[in-house]
Amino acid sequence: MFTAPAKQSSKSSSKDKLTLSSLPLKQKAESVENEERVKGIKKLEDMYGPEVVKTLETKSEFINEQLAVPSAGSRNLLQHLVGEKMRKEGKVQTITPKELLKMHERQMKEKLPTKGKSDSSILKNLIPQLGKGLTPGQNVMFDISTHKASKIISQQELTKLRAIEKIKNKGPLKRKDPNSVKPSSEGFKKVKAVLDKSLEEENESRRELEKGMLLKDSKLGNTDLNSERIKDILNRKSSHAHEVEMAETEREEIYFDKLEKKEQMLEKMASTREIVCDVVSCKQCKYTAESAADRCKVENHPLKCHKAIKRFFICLNCRRHRHCFTKYPQRPCRYCHGQKFERTGMIKPQSGPLLDTEKLLIRGEEIKFINK
Repeated sequence: MFTAPAKQSSKSSSKDKLTLSSLPLKQKAESVENEERVKGIKKLEDMYGPEVVKTLETKSEFINEQLAVPSAGSRNLLQHLVGEKMRKEGKVQTITPKELLKMHERQMKEKLPTKGKSDSSILKNLIPQLGKGLTPGQNVMFDISTHKASKIISQQELTKLRAIEKIKNKGPLKRKDPNSVKPSSEGFKKVKAVLDKSLEEENESRRELEKGMLLKDSKLGNTDLNSERIKDILNRKSSHAHEVEMAETEREEIYFDKLEKKEQMLEKMASTREIVCDVVSCKQCKYTAESAADRCKVENHPLKCHKAIKRFFICLNCRRHRHCFTKYPQRPCRYCHGQKFERTGMIKPQSGPLLDTEKLLIRGEEIKFINK
């Protein structure tokens, strides 16, 4: 159990202070404390660096006194404070790969001038100087061909230098004007001879090809297909050719006979408007037809068989065919319900394709989409 300390009076506390201040060992104790504190701070500075002093300045005296004590807790707390301060001050910068490449290029560009300067200084030392290594009174030869090329100058550079010297001595090459030069007759003759030769070769190759086409290697051998003998053989006919012609004419006659009979039948049917046929009449059902109905047969209606005239009509509205056994249809058309009919043949008249002269063009020939 912990109890709160009893409150002392102000008089007793003032007495205590007076007694402590009056002691002669106070100054000595303070100096010892200061020395210990300085030693502790120095030790911390050696361990954590000068950042420790800055962190201690910002804190209160009580915390500084506790941190100055060399213990495990004070070290952990101090390390935490120093790390937090460094984290606050040090800002982490994120760099993209593109920026990293730009930084690298900038560094390389900065290094290039220094590298060029170093290379130029090396080259200056390597460039040969006039009269270097000669004794007084010795002659200097300027002819490059007589002296051996130094190790630095390559063979290609030497050839370039020689070419430059020749151009300086003789001058640059003069460009020829193509209009000033006139073609000579000899040149024309040469060109003509070459063209004639090429034409002759082409003609010869064509002739050889034609001969090869005429004289083909086949079972006949090297025979000319355009010769009169071959033509006579090809124009000859078989002795049985007339029999083939007769067979073909017979086939044609049979074919056309069938067509003629068919046409005659169609014409006859188109011209026939009525025919006599056997019919059955039922008085109970009051109808006349070519055959009796099944109902009449089952119920045994009184049926009468006789002959009647079958007439053919066409509806004037829908142009449909129908027939009846009376003189005029008594029922309307079952397709359009029209009642106007006209006599016609058994079948529709066969109409072939219209000729150009048969087409009726009141306004003349019309061309579609001409004004669009």
